[in-house]
Amino acid sequence: TTTETICDITNISPLSYEDASSYRLSLTAVDGSGATTQLTGMASITLNMVAVNEFPPVITSADSQEVREDTAIGDAIFVIESVDSDGGDQGVVEYLMTNADTTDEYELFTVDKVTGTVRLSGLLDADIEPYTYTLDIEAYDNYGDAVYYTDASSYSVEIIISDVNDNYPMFDAVGYSVTVTENTPIGTSILNVVATDGDRDAPNNIISYSLSGAATVSDFWIGTWNGDIEVA
Repeated sequence: TTTETICDITNISPLSYEDASSYRLSLTAVDGSGATTQLTGMASITLNMVAVNEFPPVITSADSQEVREDTAIGDAIFVIESVDSDGGDQGVVEYLMTNADTTDEYELFTVDKVTGTVRLSGLLDADIEPYTYTLDIEAYDNYGDAVYYTDASSYSVEIIISDVNDNYPMFDAVGYSVTVTENTPIGTSILNVVATDGDRDAPNNIISYSLSGAATVSDFWIGTWNGDIEVA
């Protein structure tokens, strides 16, 4: 007669896929309890843990990033970084930009859903408002899995467009013509020239003036910062 004995195996402490994805147990069965002769049977049990989506992703990137206005289309601006305490597929994070498709942000930036790389997809100009853009990002773990629920975290990052010196100074006239008498006293102002610069920030938009030509330098002087030309 064959005797069947059922053995229940239970855990005595909490299980965590993140700590161990599998366990291998050695099972021993002994017959003849109390008898002189006892026989032993051996078996092994492998327990494969199934990860459960317990933790939402946490985005660790800074909430502001600076990008030069001359950044080329297609260049990477920064990479969104995150951590997820889940193991297995439940810990794989994907990214989605949620700005509406009618916004400047949607037109100017893209986000790689797998790597989190933010790239430029349009031309920037730091000299025309707006000078900043706000990207709204959601980070998902276990994205699209219908078996285990999906966690998401929201993140907004301000993109600050930095000015570069990309505008030439422009005089208020193409050329100047001034009549000066030969006995004009030294130090007399004969002309004030004005130039403007379209760059947004200093020092890119700070203009200084100078004169060139041997005769010009010896006979006339110009104010470095005010453009006032005087007899020297």
